[in-house]
Amino acid sequence: MSLQGTLGDFGVADLLQLIGSQAKTGALLVKGPSAAMRVAFVEGNVVAAHRVEAGAIDPVASGLLRAGLLTHAQLARALDVQQHTMRRAANVLVDEGTVTREALASFARLLTTESVCALQEWKTGTYAFSAQPVHPGEILHEPLRTDALLMEGFRRVDELPALREVIPSSSVSFVIVGELPAMAASTTGPLELDRSDRSRGQPARPLGAAERHVFTVVAPGRTVAVIAERSLLGEFEATKALVALVQAGVLEIVAAPAGAAATPSTTALSPPSTRAVVLASLSQLLASALTSLLIAALVGGLVRASNRVVALDAASVRAEDAGREALAVVARHRLSAALAIARAESGRYPERLEDLVAAGLLTDHDLAFPFAASWAYRAVTAEDRYELAPPLR
Repeated sequence: MSLQGTLGDFGVADLLQLIGSQAKTGALLVKGPSAAMRVAFVEGNVVAAHRVEAGAIDPVASGLLRAGLLTHAQLARALDVQQHTMRRAANVLVDEGTVTREALASFARLLTTESVCALQEWKTGTYAFSAQPVHPGEILHEPLRTDALLMEGFRRVDELPALREVIPSSSVSFVIVGELPAMAASTTGPLELDRSDRSRGQPARPLGAAERHVFTVVAPGRTVAVIAERSLLGEFEATKALVALVQAGVLEIVAAPAGAAATPSTTALSPPSTRAVVLASLSQLLASALTSLLIAALVGGLVRASNRVVALDAASVRAEDAGREALAVVARHRLSAALAIARAESGRYPERLEDLVAAGLLTDHDLAFPFAASWAYRAVTAEDRYELAPPLR
């Protein structure tokens, strides 16, 4: 089965329904005016969905970073392992114990649901479905029924106008102006809004667990989009909770800056570029290694004054070597991350490390740090890999 055409002739909902009803396995790629989305199916069920962006890293791993479930350094480490082993960064995080398999599956399920529901709002663009096996590494959660995702999308479209009357944009932030009321004995069921005064009324039932959880994530300057990521609820459910908190008089809205994005579908769970995330990681990695070097130097008894060694013995030499090795580990991560960025941006590894300096990814100092001579590097273009080693001493 091969499908391709325009959304003007065949809408997203029709596409999803057709693929689901025929129990097809493959990938659907939808390209809109400013974004693209990929949805993977196994026997008609959705097993993955995310935005497709040039130079973007693993969308699940980057989402875990934005949700605060891992650090830049941990993500950079996973990307480095991915580069050398071809294991997906998200799976590396689980294998190394950074996140649990359950947490990974939960976030991947959220990403898939948010992406498919956002895709249903697209009205213009092109689509192409390719019947092909889905790589096992792409499947991070249990298959989701396509018809259930369609119904969830329809529900959101139906409820969104009422939410937008209270919170007009995913770019607004909030200030806390009241206290949470006491927890009621039962707060199950969907939250009904008081439509008599949506700007500052009262929910039809007491605030529930979702609203209370979102309240703990609210902070000055945090937008709806950021709160949605931090709360792990997704933008639609987080917006519903925020509306309830506004109507209960607990929060007040701070207007969004001029020109900010206005809809959930333009911002929800969009992965940052490889360059942005990895470059932000490098300073954190280096700071950690410098701390290790300082501790090693102090423990070994190395004392420096005016950049001159005044006390040096065998123990301090070993300490200095250990510190240099710690820095070398970070330097290798730095070089590997820069090479991964160059590969993502140009489609191949650079011929020389100096090309990374020209691209603004490294400085001349980085090419040798922490050694006197430059790192040894060779691009193996035919095999789409590279070899990197410390200089001979």
